[in-house]
Amino acid sequence: MSSMPGFDLNFIRRIYITSGIAGVLIGLMLFPYNPIGGYSFIAGLLFGVANFWAWAKFIPSVLKVGEINPREAVLTFLIKFPIILVLFFLVLVYGRVEPVWYVAGFSLTYAVILLKVLAIIFFKPGVKPPKGKVTPGGTGDGGDSI
Repeated sequence: MSSMPGFDLNFIRRIYITSGIAGVLIGLMLFPYNPIGGYSFIAGLLFGVANFWAWAKFIPSVLKVGEINPREAVLTFLIKFPIILVLFFLVLVYGRVEPVWYVAGFSLTYAVILLKVLAIIFFKPGVKPPKGKVTPGGTGDGGDSI
């Protein structure tokens, strides 16, 4: 993962920071017009970040190079995810939240991930396009064929 420009060890940390800043700003902008919507958005954001955090802990515990700790992987999957998702459901059903804003807040973290990955793909730092002329059929002088 670190061989791709932009996908370094701080990628997940940058997702937390960007999601938090964007989510709090959106939630604060909602409060004057729809206080319950603002609260719902921030509550959904907290659950979205918690869910992403659980995935960020679970995936490396399963995909470790070397010996995998099955106890850690099973405990992460059986404890963290049900707790987070059951709390998410309970707040959605019994809490005083607007479901649309709640789910929008939950989804913000994943929208940030998508936008960051697209930005890395389209704006790769230090990666130059291939040299040469690109022609249909692959008969160019070093470029990729269309």
